[in-house]
Amino acid sequence: MMRETTRTALRRSAAALVLLTAAAAAFGAAESEAAADEKLTITLIPFTPRGTTLGPDTWTELYLEERYGVNLEPWYDIDVYDTAAIQVRLATGDLPNLGACHASLGECADTGMIRPVPRELIMEHMPNWMRWQEHYTGDAKWERTSVDGVNYAIPTALSMASTGQVMGFRADWMRAVGYEPEPVPDREFFRGPDSIAEIEELLLKFRNADPDGNGRKDSYGYMVWKNNADFQRTVLPNVFGSFGIQLHAWDVRDGAGYYSLVDPHYRDALIYVNTWWEQEIIHPDTPTAVRADVVRAMANGEFGAWSELDAWQSQYGAGPWGALRETHPDADIAYSITPVGPTGGRGTWYRNPNWSPIAIGADTSDEVLIKIMQILEDQFSDAEAYARVFYGGEQGETWQIDENGYHVAIPGTGSAKDGPSGALLGVRMISPAHIVPPVDKVYIAPNRHALQSWIEANQTPGPGIGFQPNWNEDERALAGNLKTIEQEFAWKAITGAIDVAAAWDGYVQDMMNAGLERLLESLARSGM
Repeated sequence: MMRETTRTALRRSAAALVLLTAAAAAFGAAESEAAADEKLTITLIPFTPRGTTLGPDTWTELYLEERYGVNLEPWYDIDVYDTAAIQVRLATGDLPNLGACHASLGECADTGMIRPVPRELIMEHMPNWMRWQEHYTGDAKWERTSVDGVNYAIPTALSMASTGQVMGFRADWMRAVGYEPEPVPDREFFRGPDSIAEIEELLLKFRNADPDGNGRKDSYGYMVWKNNADFQRTVLPNVFGSFGIQLHAWDVRDGAGYYSLVDPHYRDALIYVNTWWEQEIIHPDTPTAVRADVVRAMANGEFGAWSELDAWQSQYGAGPWGALRETHPDADIAYSITPVGPTGGRGTWYRNPNWSPIAIGADTSDEVLIKIMQILEDQFSDAEAYARVFYGGEQGETWQIDENGYHVAIPGTGSAKDGPSGALLGVRMISPAHIVPPVDKVYIAPNRHALQSWIEANQTPGPGIGFQPNWNEDERALAGNLKTIEQEFAWKAITGAIDVAAAWDGYVQDMMNAGLERLLESLARSGM
């Protein structure tokens, strides 16, 4: 009897254990299912149009949440351009996963506002992103993301910054003086001369051969498009580039500090540019002109060529070309890309395509960090997904693909809709900094992209972009002192008010005495 009872008890215990195990398994499965249903939350400061804040549950927010299975918590009550207000809020310890750094990366790292971002995680979860980063920035891909040897951000590349300044010409004036511009296949513009010597010959004809046919010698070859009366990077950048000079460039070369405006090649380029002034190729108002003056001069038909980046060279509704097309709606334009110079070199001023890195808030977990990387990787690898966010809607509703493969807005819808509701509907919540193929044909206007992509494919790399030094307060004051000297010397050299060769050594010594020597030593110590 005792044995039977024991056996029965054992059977009952075993049955109970089976039931308990099954219950535990069922509970675990339910718990796992609940955990799977729980969405990661990502906090962020969204990219909103200037002067607007974000309304809750925009089309874009809901779309991103559904596509990526996350819960987005953007700051709804802040204008992304109101840096002061953002910094006050960040100072309280409210650190979003995206957008926590609104100062230099070094300052954000030093104050503990952002977390390290392991490079191996970026390479693992963002392979396509980093493939294009490598394409545009090469060995410098981590240049802007590291502080004291620790990586604190995801690098970004801006393909629009990979192209240099070009010279644009009125094609009607070219034809008028006997120079037929070469058509560019599949583009709505033409190719200009491929050498500085040919350009000089053409611009002399713009001055002397009456290109507008009015019977008067009142036209000039070239005018500088600039913001103020300063000697800027837009002053004949292709000419200076052909001499191996990128204007206003700081660098460390062979362990020594370098500044392009005391490079002997700069002296030689100034001497050459002065010959254009003496031949009256350059419009006489150029030293003092600002943008409004240049637009007015183009509208009056006073000059036929100017230099700038593709953003303005492809802008046919504003700037010089806009002024031209108001009176000549069908005006053709020709462009010269890094023409070969007097000494056989090519180059022009261009920006660093290594753009603003994406830092991650200090309180962000590895799980959230990886999810952010996966979202960015997907967004910038899929033009259609990016277009939905960029235009705030589906294809055929807020955007469409034109005959050239560009994703363009449908007027009056989504982010192109008039009024605050349209701006909020189309808000781009994901950082727009990484502009590379294939999303370049969404983000970049078709006119600009057509020119930019052609320039990128045909230009010769310039003489080096250098870098922007991180001066302290005293050094910034010294750099300000230099500006006065270099500005005065440049315009006097161009206009023939001084003999450049004779004045050069004195100019360099004046620059050194005014603080350049100290700044170059500081650069050398930085080891950039």
